[in-house]
Amino acid sequence: MLNSLNLNDNFNQNFNQSFNIIDLFFEQVSKNPQKLAIISPTKQITFEELAQEIQQTSAYFLKKGIKKGDKVLVFVGMGIDLYRIVLAIFNIGAVAVFLDAWVSKARMELCCKIADCVALVGNWKVKFLSFFSKELYKIPIKLGLFFPKNLENNFTKNTEITAQDPALITFTTGSTGTPKGAIRTHIALLAQFEALISKINPSENEINMPVLPIILLLNLASGVTSILANCKPNKLKNFKPKKIISQLQKYEVNSLISSPFFIKKLSEYVISQNLKLPFITKIFTGGSPVFAQEAHIYTKAFPNTHIEIVYGSTEAEPISSALAKDIVNFSVDFSENQDKKSYQKGLFVGKIDPNTNLKIIKINENAINIHSKEELEQITLFTHEIGEIIVSGNHILEKYIQNEEAIKRNKIFVGEKNICWHRTGDSGYVDEKNNLFLTGRCAYIIQKHEKMIFPFICENHFLQIEGINIATILEVNQKIIIFVEINKKTNKHIIYKKLSKLCMEFYIEFDEIIFLAKIPRDLRHHSKIDYARLIDF
Repeated sequence: MLNSLNLNDNFNQNFNQSFNIIDLFFEQVSKNPQKLAIISPTKQITFEELAQEIQQTSAYFLKKGIKKGDKVLVFVGMGIDLYRIVLAIFNIGAVAVFLDAWVSKARMELCCKIADCVALVGNWKVKFLSFFSKELYKIPIKLGLFFPKNLENNFTKNTEITAQDPALITFTTGSTGTPKGAIRTHIALLAQFEALISKINPSENEINMPVLPIILLLNLASGVTSILANCKPNKLKNFKPKKIISQLQKYEVNSLISSPFFIKKLSEYVISQNLKLPFITKIFTGGSPVFAQEAHIYTKAFPNTHIEIVYGSTEAEPISSALAKDIVNFSVDFSENQDKKSYQKGLFVGKIDPNTNLKIIKINENAINIHSKEELEQITLFTHEIGEIIVSGNHILEKYIQNEEAIKRNKIFVGEKNICWHRTGDSGYVDEKNNLFLTGRCAYIIQKHEKMIFPFICENHFLQIEGINIATILEVNQKIIIFVEINKKTNKHIIYKKLSKLCMEFYIEFDEIIFLAKIPRDLRHHSKIDYARLIDF
């Protein structure tokens, strides 16, 4: 088993300061040079072949004027080229900057302005777009996906690169506000890898299908062969399960790591076709909530598979995790014994990860200015008290690029060692057994007649009604509105009556029920409700 990347508790102080995250990849190249690293629907490449291309690409980037510390905007789809380019950027000590493929032109330009990139790497479409975008046009170095392969392979590592140098910037915000560019240093990436690898526990001969880009990077660092799913990650909602099943069967994939939407759609297809996929031993998913109904679909499709749902965020991954079967069982136990006047039970998201320190603090929409452990304890709540979830640990990201406002709002630095606590923006509580429960985004909790309504918890109750695809409750212009998306065969009048009855049972007050053809989901995973877009309906 590849249980560890050899980190220790004090790695920030003791780790070799010349460390580059790509060192982990080259270790795997030396161990298994002929092992397949990535298999795409059209091409495959071994660890040794990928290493050669990375070295040549590194030399090409240097020749074109990219140097240590330069920020390079990467507009490349998930594939072999993406990881060749990103690892070459790491190799020379530059910084890879990522934007989601679906961002608007205005948002893309704002992110580019914040990142202040020196170079852009993308296909011909991106280079063409740069002529019509002020911020892209200003980037001095513009390169395509191809590189001359006749360059001498004499690139040597830049020994000036340190573990504390930035390696990766990803923008995490939604469609409003100033974009938040989360900075990962080489040592922060290593810490995140260590936390994830202890969770995923990959084996030497594992064949994995990662639909989340960071996981394929982890696979390259840990020597795992990756199968690229035959779908476009930026158009995940349109993927064809039949094509994915064909790949899983062809390569006898051992493990899947993807968003809940991907796993759910795949599970529904497996059930409908009565398929058996015994070679899949592990499934990990995360990025959005998984309620009991969905977890049940997973376990029905893959009855003998270890299925784990990971809770975390871009800045803090992982925070906790729970087995799908435990989410199902916990929900059943609760529904049989619950007091409906006290419906705020929340979503069980498992035990807190050993790499994560977690506290529940009083909900406060403002920046929190405290400096000592004693002050932190004063705002920390007891078990079963609902508040904002904050976390610290080696794998927690501490900085945003050129965004002091976001740092002040989302980070709390405590004590002489200036320990960073990340504010998740999620509300929840911990019970006496150290189980973590989510109760939804702090910003969307509704205060009504001295009572709190938690949209996230209501969503779980609404899903109990057959015919509802997804639903939530939000306060819009001082009115409490239930938004509902139903399947095409369902009668709205019947759903209205059932919803009204359920709200009476659980003492949920509302002013109006609105039926929508589609409730907007997040663009990244197509799994959770996009509240900001929904409010602007």
